[in-house]
Amino acid sequence: MALIAILFRNERNRDLFAGWIREYTDHDPVLIEDPRTLPETTFDLCLVDGFCLREYTEALEGATAKASPRFLPVLLMIDRREGQRLSDLVWDQADDIIWRDPNDLSMEQSRQFRFEIEGRIENLLARRALSVDLDRRRQLTLVLQRILRHNLRNELNIIQGFGEQLRSETEGDSADQIVSTTQRLTRLADKARTLEEIVNSDETASETDPAVLLERLVDRVRDRYEDVSVDLDYSGVERSILLRPSFERAVLELLENAAKHGAGSREVRITATQTASETNIRVDDDGPGLSDDERRVLESGVERTLSHGQGIGHWLVYWVVTDHGGEIETEVSDDGTTVIVSVPNRPPEVD
Repeated sequence: MALIAILFRNERNRDLFAGWIREYTDHDPVLIEDPRTLPETTFDLCLVDGFCLREYTEALEGATAKASPRFLPVLLMIDRREGQRLSDLVWDQADDIIWRDPNDLSMEQSRQFRFEIEGRIENLLARRALSVDLDRRRQLTLVLQRILRHNLRNELNIIQGFGEQLRSETEGDSADQIVSTTQRLTRLADKARTLEEIVNSDETASETDPAVLLERLVDRVRDRYEDVSVDLDYSGVERSILLRPSFERAVLELLENAAKHGAGSREVRITATQTASETNIRVDDDGPGLSDDERRVLESGVERTLSHGQGIGHWLVYWVVTDHGGEIETEVSDDGTTVIVSVPNRPPEVD
């Protein structure tokens, strides 16, 4: 059930539509006696005529601004002649329009009209319900981000500190398990924070030489994973491309994942090639291979509720690459895993 504010100049029309709402809908009318109180009035949709739209624009703007980011719809009822005179004001303030004269009371008896106005109301209320749901989810996300970014990480640091102290005072593997587990969880929290920053950032793309970027990343991987053989071939790269800073973080995630999960000879091969329109970065490793769910996250950003992909790194890669207008392909065989990242040399929005 929703609250529908009725803002009509003619009191009889206002009462008439209030009765119609009570009789033919599941909603409750809210009669606006003083339009100046509109920003302080609770309602889910405002039904307004042309006169009140023109005379009380400021009050309507105040109500919709106060509700933001939640959608607070305005449904205008007006005849076409008056609507043409209002022109810009109509389209700026009204979310939907019923081209009827609200003073033509005979239309109240029209079954077709009742269906029309009911359909318009339900459509706008559905949009409002969606905006309310999205806003609640946004607020929940902010709370979870705060917990992940501050509360959880601070508690893990405390546990890790006690674990390290315990390890120095006792023998056995228990203390080592405590320390290693908290370190893993701390890294997970840090990665989640990085993903949040990337998704919410407004980065600017700049000319970047893929060869230089890959050389820098390969040096970092070689320093961190000394027992892994990392081979880089960028002979197929001939030009700089437009990339955001986040792209480097995504490629590093792929390289480190390949280095960590390698098997046997622990070899990682990176091959970069270009065409006139796109750049491809291929990462091959000899590891056990990605699971179907991990491949699904990388390729399409989909994760099953009951079978989560491991970690947040794959989501980070997916968000960054698709944000560049690119795509990811994966191949898994007995010889290992191949991940191919393809991005346009110029992201569409840059042109």
